[in-house]
This record gives sequence, structure tokens and C-alpha cells, in this order.
Amino acid sequence: AEYMGHFLSVYFFSPRPTMPQWYWMSNLTTSEWTRYAPGENKVLEQAYQKSQKKATLMNKKYTVDFGKMIQFTTGDEYHQRPIKRLEDDEVESDDDDSAPAAKKQKMKRATQEFEGLVFARSGTFNSNTKISTVIANHGGKVSSTVDTSTVTHLIVEADLLKNAAKSDPPEAKIKKAERNGVKIFALPADFPTEKNDDAEFMKAFKKAKVTKIYG
Repeated sequence: AEYMGHFLSVYFFSPRPTMPQWYWMSNLTTSEWTRYAPGENKVLEQAYQKSQKKATLMNKKYTVDFGKMIQFTTGDEYHQRPIKRLEDDEVESDDDDSAPAAKKQKMKRATQEFEGLVFARSGTFNSNTKISTVIANHGGKVSSTVDTSTVTHLIVEADLLKNAAKSDPPEAKIKKAERNGVKIFALPADFPTEKNDDAEFMKAFKKAKVTKIYG
């Protein structure tokens, strides 16, 4: 009886492992993330743990591609949104004061490195979604134009940037970026070309600078 009481005490009062939380980007302009509902979150996590390539939600209305880390309307991959998965100690919460201050600060630095930065793109990329996801995961935002004064960086397709000096007329977005003092860096058209797309993006980002291609 004493053993059983101890067993029940350990079973019922020991901390339960928390399931990782999945998110989808509900606003592409502000890079706002929304949690999946508990039922959908369970479906995604179980499929992910079984190494399935895809999972469907809401009676197959939406499909989630774990390889591309996107959600799209089933049968219409054009309408897609980035997704992400956070472990228990990374899960975003507005009122979670349980984590030690040093740990929360470290997590904030890791995820908010692009806070206050706004990225525009120039050129054709195979996966704009991948680029947007990396930016959003680091707290940055994406702009469809370089005209706005809030844009801080312009991502240019590598070959386009390489041949920009020879282009006639000049590449409009690059010219505007130079005029506005916007930093420019290049990514390959088929980004990501490495296994770790986050590391590849950060490597390119560190080379960002204000160019003078058009004087």
C-alpha cells in the first residue's frame, strides 16, 4: 500500500512533459504568428514525430508540408503560409514569468535579432516563404516594396546583384535602396542551398552593406 501510494503520488504530481507548440503566420505583413488549436497541434506533432512528409487539417482543407515548413490550401500551394515548431522551453507566451530572467533574455536575443529591421526583396527566388520564415523567426518584418522609409535591408537574387552594374535600365529596387541608404545583401535564387537555411541566411545577412553600384 505504501509503495502504491508513492507510485500514485509520483504519477499524478510529477511534471508532465509539454507537447511542442506549432504556429502559422497569420499576418505576412507584420510577421504575426498564431498558435494552432490544441487538436490541430496534436495532429501536427504526431505526424511530425512519425516522420511524415505532410499532414492535413480541418477535414483536409489545409495541407502542412514539413519539408518546406508551410501550410497551404489543399490543391492550391500558391496560397501558403509559413509555419514553425517551438519546443516547450521556447514556446511564446506574453505572461510566462516562470523562466529564469537570464534564460528568457537569452531566448529573446536569439529570436529577436532582427527586431526593428524590415526586409524587401529584388529578383526571383524559388521560395519566398522560406525567406519570410527566417526573417519572422528572428523578429523582423517583410515589405513588398523598397519605397517605404521603414525598409532597412534589400535582399537581391545573387546573379541579379552580380550583373546589376551592366543592367540597362538600372535595377529599380537596387537604385532606390542605394538612394535611401538601405543595406543590400545577396541570396541565391534557389535558397536555401544548405541544410540549415537559418545559418545560410545569417551568413549572407552579415555581409549586408550600402552599395554604390549606380553612384
